[in-house]
Amino acid sequence: MRLLRLAPALLLLALSAQAQAPAPPAAKTPLDQALERLDQGDRAGAMALLEPLREKTGTDPRALAVLGALYVEAGRSAEAVAVLKPLADRPDADPGVLYNAGRAALAAGDLENGERYLTRSASLAPLSPAARELGLHYGRLGRDGDALSLLVRWLQADPDDSEARLAAAAAAVRLERAADAKVLLEGLNAQSDPVRVLRAEVAELEGDPARVLVELGNLTETPPAGLEREVLLLAARAYLDTNQPQETVRVLSAAPTGDPHVTLLFGQALLQLSQAPAAVTALKPFADGLLNADPRKDTIPGIAGEMLVAYAQGLDTSGKRDEALAALRKATELQPGYRPGWEAYSALLATAGQAAEAKAAQAKAAALQTSESSFAGGDPVAEHLQSALGNAAKGDTARAVAELREQAGLHPRDPRPQLLLARVLTQAKRYPEGLAAAEAALKIDPKSADALYQRGAVQMAAGRSAEAEADFRKALAANGNHVPALNDLAVLLMTRNSLAEAEQLLHKVLALAPTDELANANLARLREKQKGS
Repeated sequence: MRLLRLAPALLLLALSAQAQAPAPPAAKTPLDQALERLDQGDRAGAMALLEPLREKTGTDPRALAVLGALYVEAGRSAEAVAVLKPLADRPDADPGVLYNAGRAALAAGDLENGERYLTRSASLAPLSPAARELGLHYGRLGRDGDALSLLVRWLQADPDDSEARLAAAAAAVRLERAADAKVLLEGLNAQSDPVRVLRAEVAELEGDPARVLVELGNLTETPPAGLEREVLLLAARAYLDTNQPQETVRVLSAAPTGDPHVTLLFGQALLQLSQAPAAVTALKPFADGLLNADPRKDTIPGIAGEMLVAYAQGLDTSGKRDEALAALRKATELQPGYRPGWEAYSALLATAGQAAEAKAAQAKAAALQTSESSFAGGDPVAEHLQSALGNAAKGDTARAVAELREQAGLHPRDPRPQLLLARVLTQAKRYPEGLAAAEAALKIDPKSADALYQRGAVQMAAGRSAEAEADFRKALAANGNHVPALNDLAVLLMTRNSLAEAEQLLHKVLALAPTDELANANLARLREKQKGS
């Protein structure tokens, strides 16, 4: 980290909210002496001066904050948490204290408090390195949307931060946002292995397998440590897409066994080489697991449809048409939004003389193709959400619910259809179904403030105020500026006459959005309750 390290000036700036009047020059405090040691680069000496203050009552909180930061830098996370947590838990905690407390908590394995402290720090000081730390953390957890948003915000303040830029580009690639990734990769060392791999992934997203191989170059022969799997899979897919299946087989000979993605590519290469029985043998262990999967209970991998289509192709070529049809039927059940699955199923049904069934499957494939074409290059979900909102507003709940459930099935990694479904069902007083939709959104993104809030909104509408309050508070821990959670928690608190906290929440809403009609109306109601109490 390049900011808020241990430079005394930065530490004092971070602790400005807790500053006290300076001592006379002749009476240097241990903190003054420690800061002088830091000026001289003597961290150990500074720590030795401050450590005796830990157990003393009335110790200047700035001294404890500096000691906590020193512990963080020294990798003594448990001690850093012990020193910084009491300071960070204060409602008036300084952004610098929260930043270091968050780093310490994450290093100690306390993700909940680490995320909470860093979120508060970033909220109080939007361009602080807390946004960077939180963005890197979310990237490691796979929360790519949150990671990208935070890291892009940070890069506006420090565009030369190559680590943050690389992490943001990786998140953009995982989100399949090739244009954003290309911009983020500009200015980075084009010869570094991670950048070369990301550039190859961008080429793959843009549908240029020949460029994938150019970007990878000699990395396919000697993949860099830590990136072996990515390089081998990228190269294997590119060779397959450029009709070089023998090269795919060669590259994958260096890949570890037991990886379903490796197995799928290996099987597809064998099919291109007209070795169907060998492909069936290779794919069978994974295909058997999918054939026995229950989509209502089991987690279905993203390559389920592709795996079963390849397996069915091998079976059909090997003269096992009935088994091939069963595999394709299962592919459409497990991944109803996978168009190639419906196309392969339709073609094989037609070959088997089942014309009516083939026509129905082709209609499904055509509908999916139309949907894909409509949203090429855009947001494949947003227009359907708007349509569902319009239907719900007109009172056609059934059509809105059907459209949202279809979108949830087509885009199982996007929480938005489930979130809106929870809202529509709640408005229709179908609380158990609304709660299930909110839970489904939370499974996609367990830390989402929107999903936590929506679950709380369902609970509140159903009359379960304790559960609602818990979810609203979790949503605010994830995002302290979440206006709907602030508003609804204030309303809930007003119902039990906790007027002081409710007023504080409403004032926060109005600080964020002065014209918020709901907050103004709730504040007026609160004033009336205060008059009557």
